[in-house]
Amino acid sequence: ADVHVGEPVVRWRSDAQSVEVETASGRYSADRVAIAAGAWATELLPELALPLSVERQVMHWFAPRAERARFGPDQCPVSMVEYAPERILYTLPDSGEGFKAATHHEGESADPNAVRRDVAPAEVEQVRALLRQFFPLANGELLASATCLYTNTPDRDFLIDFHPDNSRVLIVSPCSGHGFKFASAIGEAVAELLVLGRSTADLTPFGLQRFAGR
Repeated sequence: ADVHVGEPVVRWRSDAQSVEVETASGRYSADRVAIAAGAWATELLPELALPLSVERQVMHWFAPRAERARFGPDQCPVSMVEYAPERILYTLPDSGEGFKAATHHEGESADPNAVRRDVAPAEVEQVRALLRQFFPLANGELLASATCLYTNTPDRDFLIDFHPDNSRVLIVSPCSGHGFKFASAIGEAVAELLVLGRSTADLTPFGLQRFAGR
């Protein structure tokens, strides 16, 4: 396989024989294409008027104040704490980069082409307050903060389906903030769909038909 990075996709087009993808650096042709564009899905698929929303998500990594070994992957599991109704703090163990902590689905709406990448002190303090309550020993030096984008469907489930007007184009996005852990399964299903035209997994719940009438 050839991997091309740093090439923003400009557009795609299709005829009876193939699909052509145009990037800032060139054009590529294939029998079938998977559009897994995340926050840019609506830009590449405007004709579908997909009911997607883009959310800016902030993550933080902290150095535990004491007993750091207790926060390593051998002793500390991934956690999700519902600290208020339908409000989640999630954490990942310290694998050398720090103890990761963030709130889930509490970010501001964002334009993927102009997202705010700086992290405000108040955004750090929100998570520190939760660490003081639930993981006090983890509430040490802030090592890093970063932002990413969630692309959400109305029901916060996956979107995996062929384009309704083009069986050569498979839509594989968004994942509503929980796609990474399912990447291997989604990748296998997508490969089956592109090569065989069908998947051994039941992907019906992730189809476009559930958005009809929205």
